[in-house]
Amino acid sequence: MNKPLVILNDSGKPAGGATKLAVDAAIGAAKRGWDVTYVTQVGDLSAELTQADIDVHTIDGARVVRDRPRAAMRTGLWNSTAQSSVSEFIVANDTPNTVYHLHNWAHFFSPAIFKALRPVEARTVLTIHDYFLVCGNGGQYDFKKNAVCKRVGNSMPCLLTQCDRQSYLHKAWRVARQNIRGRAFPLQEFKGQAALIHDRQRPFFERAGFPPDRLRTISNPVEPLSAHRVKAEKNRSALYIGRLSVEKGADIAAEAAQRADMPIIFAGAGPMTKDLASKYPNAEFAGFCDRAKLAKLIKKSRCLIMPSRLAEPFGLAAGEALWSGLPVLISRPAFLSSDIVSTQAGLDFDPMDLMSVEAALRKIKDDDALVAQMSHSAFSNTAFIANTQTDWLDAYETLYRSLL
Repeated sequence: MNKPLVILNDSGKPAGGATKLAVDAAIGAAKRGWDVTYVTQVGDLSAELTQADIDVHTIDGARVVRDRPRAAMRTGLWNSTAQSSVSEFIVANDTPNTVYHLHNWAHFFSPAIFKALRPVEARTVLTIHDYFLVCGNGGQYDFKKNAVCKRVGNSMPCLLTQCDRQSYLHKAWRVARQNIRGRAFPLQEFKGQAALIHDRQRPFFERAGFPPDRLRTISNPVEPLSAHRVKAEKNRSALYIGRLSVEKGADIAAEAAQRADMPIIFAGAGPMTKDLASKYPNAEFAGFCDRAKLAKLIKKSRCLIMPSRLAEPFGLAAGEALWSGLPVLISRPAFLSSDIVSTQAGLDFDPMDLMSVEAALRKIKDDDALVAQMSHSAFSNTAFIANTQTDWLDAYETLYRSLL
């Protein structure tokens, strides 16, 4: 039987975890005999994607970016070019055996993608990497209070709160987009399947209207950065991996490390890079790192610090660190925090309390025995937090087949 699979994602070149997973899903499915088409915006493509036996269907247009506000406000609300292109593709190529898999949509496709997919919705899988389906800013986060938001998106308490990082005008635009999304894609009527990346996401999406039987959990895949346990107890530096931004807590990591007098390495880039480098000259800024460079950094680190202010559904860096034997100090709102604490593979802290973060760093700074114990536990006892690449692909392949 022919096995056509169409994977849709805002981007074809990974700059974050979601696009990496979309590309990995396309390549993995192609290797398993699926006839894969990857649909995305015109632009740079992953070398792995272009080298694989995958058709790439690109759509012209610009992403929703802050330096082009007028274009962003227009196409971010409704990208008619993306809608027509995907609709025409479906008319020309759809078969009763074709499965559609949508990853990120909020940065290019816009809510228009759901209208395009409506005729094939019963054969559509959504991977829910973030909160854009239920929260206008995508983070279930109040940027003004720097705190996780517990309001229901577009409810009256939400409408009365200026939570946007920019202005209430921008918040109003997000509210409008959520209203448009609600009309184009009423969650309670969804006929396909949505895959959560952590089961603790479920309450947010059930209360927004997703039928419980349309939600299932497929944990992200993790590949350790080191095949052997990192001897963290012999190292001295904390390691931060990810975007250097306020919501990810890069400033929290820098300040807490300085207070604890602990060396810290930042692997990543973002809007805070320049300010942090100026304010914390003793910190090491490695910039964006590929896997080979991350593997070198992780082998000389004492812990990974993940101080996100968001309720992170998953942290790829945390999973890679744990499976390599690196203890993880993690923000309490992050969904992996309870798993890490329960296995004694690291410590949690309140990201809004610098003394709490500093205390966590001080606790492991000079206690080699504690770090060794955490390292062994991370390496041996955390397999349950994520899928292997094989198990992850198996789970999605089973899900694809269930829709046919």
